[in-house]
Amino acid sequence: MLIKCPNCNAQYEVPNDIIPATGRDVQCSNCSKTWFVTGLSGKKTVKDKISNYEGPQSSGLPKFETTESFLKDKSSKDIDADVLEILREEADLEIRTREADRNASSAAQKPLSKRAIKNSTKDNRKAHDKILPNNIEIGTTLEETLAPNSPDEVPEKSKTKSGKVGFFIGLAIIGVCWAAFTFEDLITQSMPQAAAYMEIYKNYVDYLIAIRDGVLKNLLEQIKN
Repeated sequence: MLIKCPNCNAQYEVPNDIIPATGRDVQCSNCSKTWFVTGLSGKKTVKDKISNYEGPQSSGLPKFETTESFLKDKSSKDIDADVLEILREEADLEIRTREADRNASSAAQKPLSKRAIKNSTKDNRKAHDKILPNNIEIGTTLEETLAPNSPDEVPEKSKTKSGKVGFFIGLAIIGVCWAAFTFEDLITQSMPQAAAYMEIYKNYVDYLIAIRDGVLKNLLEQIKN
C-alpha cells in the first residue's frame, strides 16, 4: 500500500500486512510528522483514497520511519527480518526517549511545595550563617582592630601621670601665692623694686578675703534664720 505524508507530501510504499486492521501510528523520516494510518481491512485506507494517483519515481522517495519502522522505500522491495527488527527497536527507543524528555520538562515546570520552599529557605539561612559571623563577633573584631590605632584614646598610665603633674603644679602655685602674701614685708625689704607690685598684690588679696568673709557671713545668717 502507498502512504503519503500529510505534511511534506513524501510518499512511502509498504507491505499490506504491515498495517494491522486496527491501524497504527507512522512517522515521516523527512519531516518527523506522525499520523495514524488504518489497515486495509479496517476503514478506507490511504491507498484506497489515492488509488488513481500516480506518484513520482520510486527512486526519489525518501526513507520513512514509523513507530515500529516497518515502512520501506520503493527502491528496496525486500527487507531482511533482522534489519526490520533493528529499525523497530530504534524507533521504539526514540519514542521512549521523547516521552521521558516530555515528562521531565513537565516535572520541572511544577511549582515547588510549601515544604520544599521552607526547607530551601532554611538551607540558605544556614549557609549564610556559616559564611558571615554574627554582629557581636564583627563588632568585637572591629573594636580590637581599631583600638590600637585610635588617635583620641590616651593610655591609662599617661592620664594618671598628667593628673598628678597638674595637681602638684596647682599646689605649687597656691604655695607661692600664700608665701608672697605672708612674707610681703620680708620680700619688700629684700627687693625694694618689687614694693609697688607687692602692694598691689596685697590689696587684691585683701579684697578677695573681704568678699569671702561677706559670703560666709551671709550664709551663716541664712542658716540661723
